[in-house]
Amino acid sequence: MDRHAAARCGWRASARAGVLAALAVGAALLALACLPIAPPGDSRTPAPWPTAPQPRRTPLPLPEPTDPPPTAEPTATRGPAAFINHQKAHVLRVWDGQSVLIDNGLTVRYLGVQAPSAGAFGRPAAPGGAAAAQRNAELVEGKEVELEQDTTDVDSNGQLPRYVYVDGEMVNRLLLQEGLIQTSIQPPDTRYEQDLLAAEQEAWSAKRGLWVNAPTMTRTPVARPRVTPRPASPVQAPAPPTATPAPGAPRFGGETPALTQPPASTQPPAPVATAAPPRPTAPSNPAPAPAPTQPPAPAAPAAPQPPAAATPNAIPRFGQ
Repeated sequence: MDRHAAARCGWRASARAGVLAALAVGAALLALACLPIAPPGDSRTPAPWPTAPQPRRTPLPLPEPTDPPPTAEPTATRGPAAFINHQKAHVLRVWDGQSVLIDNGLTVRYLGVQAPSAGAFGRPAAPGGAAAAQRNAELVEGKEVELEQDTTDVDSNGQLPRYVYVDGEMVNRLLLQEGLIQTSIQPPDTRYEQDLLAAEQEAWSAKRGLWVNAPTMTRTPVARPRVTPRPASPVQAPAPPTATPAPGAPRFGGETPALTQPPASTQPPAPVATAAPPRPTAPSNPAPAPAPTQPPAPAAPAAPQPPAAATPNAIPRFGQ
């Protein structure tokens, strides 16, 4: 009995273990069947969240600071484009230290200055006038210059008051700095009054030219003859010819002039016939008549010479 009971107990235990194993396998299969089938190529791994870029560990190279370029100091030299109402001209002749003759036949007078007479046109020369004219000739004679107008275009003497520049330097100021001329500011042309006065002060401080023995700066006015234009002589215009109306032509107002007798003839009377004078008798032994001489052949007219062209050398200089 005991053997048979043990056998039945063993069979029941094995049967129970087999049922439990079958149930576990069925539960596992059921769990797999309930899972959704993913399409091919689809992964269930979620996409990672975007992350901020990591900061750079090496600093960027910054440009090295450089010094600003030095500012150019202003100079007294001015370019031609900076001139107001400027023009170019060619200087033919220097009259004195403050006036020159240019190529269009006009005289240019330096603005803001006065120079002693240099003896041009037979005028008496003043002390220092020849030196100022000679220096002015070294600066501008025969050269291209720039003329700058201030306010006055043409003065009462027909001259052009201008500031004259050669190679960018104002000749008016250069002559003042060398002490060869003096300042003479005449309103309304006062654009560079302070510059010209400063140049004269510099010459007086350095005792140059006219200021060698001058204890104080006193400007002596230079007496210059005033040039007045000569009035043109009146020209008598010929009287217009008067037309004489025909005898039968009607006059203004419908009047008909009366017929007048023609004037008497002004021809001289015919000469009265007179007796012819007696003819002289030929001498018995007449003198032989001189043989006729052949008149000399006229000389060929000389070819006209062309007029000599006007050259700057024909213009008298100061002191001549």
